[in-house]
Amino acid sequence: MSQHDDKSPFDWDKWPFILPDGDPGEPEEDETWTSSYVRFDELSLRLSAEIGSVSAMSELGRKLLWGEDGYRKDPQEAVKWLGAAAEQGDAEAQADYGYCLQYGVGCKKDIKKAVRMLRASAMQGDDFGMGYYGYCLQKGIGCKKNPEKAVRLYRAAAKNGNNYGLYNYGNCLQYGIGCEKNPRKAVRMYRIAAKQGSSSGQNCYGFCLQHGIGCEKNPEKAVRLFRAAAKQGDASGQNNYGFCLDNGIGCKQNPEKAVRWYRKAAKQGNLTAQNNYAYCLVDGTGCRKNPRKAFKLFRAAAKQGDSSALGNYGRCLQDGIGCKKNLEKAVRLYRAAAKRGNLAAQMNYAFFLQYGICCPMNPERAVRLYRAAAKQGNSDAQFNLASCLERGIGCPQDIDKALFWYRKATEQGNTDAQKALQRLENK
Repeated sequence: MSQHDDKSPFDWDKWPFILPDGDPGEPEEDETWTSSYVRFDELSLRLSAEIGSVSAMSELGRKLLWGEDGYRKDPQEAVKWLGAAAEQGDAEAQADYGYCLQYGVGCKKDIKKAVRMLRASAMQGDDFGMGYYGYCLQKGIGCKKNPEKAVRLYRAAAKNGNNYGLYNYGNCLQYGIGCEKNPRKAVRMYRIAAKQGSSSGQNCYGFCLQHGIGCEKNPEKAVRLFRAAAKQGDASGQNNYGFCLDNGIGCKQNPEKAVRWYRKAAKQGNLTAQNNYAYCLVDGTGCRKNPRKAFKLFRAAAKQGDSSALGNYGRCLQDGIGCKKNLEKAVRLYRAAAKRGNLAAQMNYAFFLQYGICCPMNPERAVRLYRAAAKQGNSDAQFNLASCLERGIGCPQDIDKALFWYRKATEQGNTDAQKALQRLENK
C-alpha cells in the first residue's frame, strides 16, 4: 500500500508527526515538549496501520475511541480505523465499530450494520462482541428479541472474566431475564465485576448489599461501593451514593453532599437523579429552595417516562409548585404514573377518582388502586383503603378488614390511622 493509497482510512498528509531536529535531550521539569509531538509508540502504531496491518488498525482505533494509554480521544478518526479493520474480519474491531454504529459515536447511527458487526464479532468469540450482541438480543435492538440467547452470550463472556458480560449476566440472573431467577449467583457475578473495578458491578453489588438481595444486608459496604462507582463517573452510582447521604443509609447523613452527587448524575441524564435533585429543590434539602427549577427537572424526567417524575410533575401542577395550577393535567399525569406502578401516583389518582375531581367519580376503581398501593406498603393508601372498607365506599363494608389496614398503616407511623384504630377499638 502506498502512502497516498485512496483505500487508506487515514490521510497521511495530515499526520502531525514532525519531530524536532537533533536529540531533544532530557526535558526540564517544566518542559512539555512531548505534548507538541506524536509519541514514538503512537507514530509506530500509526505507521503500521497505514501500511495495512489489521491488528494495528484495530489497536489504534480502540485507543483513539476510548482514550487508552494516554491517547487523545478522537471518535471520528477511531471509526475510520475500526471500520477498516472490522471489514477485514478483526473481531475486536468489529465489536468496537458495532458499538460506534449502535450509539452514533464518531459516525451516524446504523443499527442494522451495528448488529451485523456485533454478530460477526460474537461468532468469533470476542468477549465484548458477545456482550454487545447479547444486549441487542435482550432488548430487541436491530434484531428479534431473544433473551435466552442473550443470556448464553453473557455467560460465555462472563466465564472469560469480561466485566460487561459479568454485569449483564448478573442482571439477568437477578431479574429472571432469559433464565431462572438466581439472586445469589447474580451477586457473585456483580462481586467479581466489582473487584475488577467495574463501576456497573460496584453499583449493582452495592444495591444488593443495601437491600439484602441475594446476600445479607450491609449498608456500610454498599456505601463504599456506591462511592467507588460514583468517583468513576457512573451516573447510577452517583445517584445511589447521593441517596445514601441524603437519608443516612450506611453513613452519616449529609444532605448538602447528597445534592452535589444528585446534580452530577442528573447532568448525565440519570432520570432518578433528576427526580431526586428536583425533590431537594422543592423542600430546600441540602440546597436553596427553587421550585421553578424543580418543576423543570420533574417535567424533563417525566417526558422521558420516569414514573416517579410523572407523579411529582403532577403534584407540582396540582399544588402550583413552580407553575400554575392545572388539576386536569395533574390527573392525567397521575393516571399515567399509576399505570406504571408508581405507589404515590396510584394513591393520588385514586383520591381524585373517589371524589370525582376533574374526572368521572369512580369509587370502585379508587378502591382497587388504594388496595394495589396498600399491598406494596404505602401507609396513606392503607389508611384510605381502611376508610373505604369501614364506610362501604366503592366496596362492601367490612370492619374487620378495615381494622387490619388501619393497623398496617399505624405500624408505619400514620397518625390518622392510629386515631381511627383507637376509635373503632373503643366502640
